[in-house]
Amino acid sequence: MTDDLGSRLKAMNPEPFGDPSPAELAAVFAVVEARRSTMTVDEARDTASTQRPVGVWRRRVVAFAGMALLMILVVGGAAVLYRSGDAPVADIAPTTTLPPTTEPVPPTTDMVQPTPSTTVAETSTTTIAEPTAIDLVSVERVTDDSLEKYGMRIWDLAVGGPGIVAVGEVETGGEAWMDAVVLVSSDGRSWDRVDDPELFGGDGWDELHAVWSSPVGLIAQGRDSEATDGEIVWYASTDGINWSLVTDEDLDKAWARESRIGDTWIEFLEGGPGWVAALYRDSDGAERSVNATMGCFGYPSRECENPVLLEVLVSSDGIDWETTTESLESLVDPRPQAPPGPGPTAWDSEDSGYPWNLAWDNDQVVAVRYHEQPKVGISTDGGETWLQVDPEAFGDDHLLITIEVLRFGDYYVIGGNSSTSAEVWILEWNEDEDT
Repeated sequence: MTDDLGSRLKAMNPEPFGDPSPAELAAVFAVVEARRSTMTVDEARDTASTQRPVGVWRRRVVAFAGMALLMILVVGGAAVLYRSGDAPVADIAPTTTLPPTTEPVPPTTDMVQPTPSTTVAETSTTTIAEPTAIDLVSVERVTDDSLEKYGMRIWDLAVGGPGIVAVGEVETGGEAWMDAVVLVSSDGRSWDRVDDPELFGGDGWDELHAVWSSPVGLIAQGRDSEATDGEIVWYASTDGINWSLVTDEDLDKAWARESRIGDTWIEFLEGGPGWVAALYRDSDGAERSVNATMGCFGYPSRECENPVLLEVLVSSDGIDWETTTESLESLVDPRPQAPPGPGPTAWDSEDSGYPWNLAWDNDQVVAVRYHEQPKVGISTDGGETWLQVDPEAFGDDHLLITIEVLRFGDYYVIGGNSSTSAEVWILEWNEDEDT
């Protein structure tokens, strides 16, 4: 029985008795290694602390296990401290990586800037609509009894007299059919008709279609059925209210010599002793149609395209004239350089047959064209670019015609007609707009 008990104890704990042989030591180490492989670190720690160390080989195994545990604690603690600091976390991922699922973006030399977030409010404020003409200017249609007489028409405007002078015609309904009209205003909003039946009226038919001004006074030009030598007549005034018929023979004869209906016109300019009259002919007049050449006749603000100067006359008061051989350049100061106007086909106005009439103040320019519906444009850059003023700003009448424009103080006065009466509009730049 003793031998059986010893055999069982030796099988349970294969510790050699006495001096072990090399074969016995090898068997012992094999059993220890087999047990270690099935034990966790905690089990190994517990076993090492509860069992009594027996022999040198057991102390080495315990020491090796303790050192391994210590290294695990040191490395783990360092990793925890390292991750908790501000320094970047060490890359402890396995060195073998999987291939990317998408193709990588090729690198660029430019730095990629972060895209700032844009709110709805920011988007709405950064999109600015281009201003329209009606955003920049306002248009006032003048209402005045003197303008609303049935059959009255305005053909031209000038600064002079009490402020502004307008000339035109009015239907009479009688045998005379039509009388010449002069209207005056101090501000463009309130108008009075000049009452002079001896000059503007009578048994015959007459009209006024042009007016000029200078420091000396005003000259109006028209036609009179009772006049001779081309039916062209002129009137002179110092105040726009009292007018005199010009009967000077030199002026009349100069016109009679050169006058050819449709291609000749006369223009009165400030200069010389007070007034200078320049008589022109259109060099292409013989090749132009009657409708085209009528734009040259009697409408100095709508001159023909190829003027040839024929004669020059001078006057100190607009009443008495004499022919001169002095050059026009020596008598008249150079005219201000006019800004460019809208194109000939701007806003579908190419059927007009008349050029654009301009009035300007530095970079602000207003252009008006004779047309069956208002054709008015504004420019804020000296005529380089143009915006059309909505025709409805002038009224919703079936027929509205804009004829002429002039600058008067801080605003612009536009003259024209409707189907029933004369019309005047005031165009002003809005003060709160940066133009």
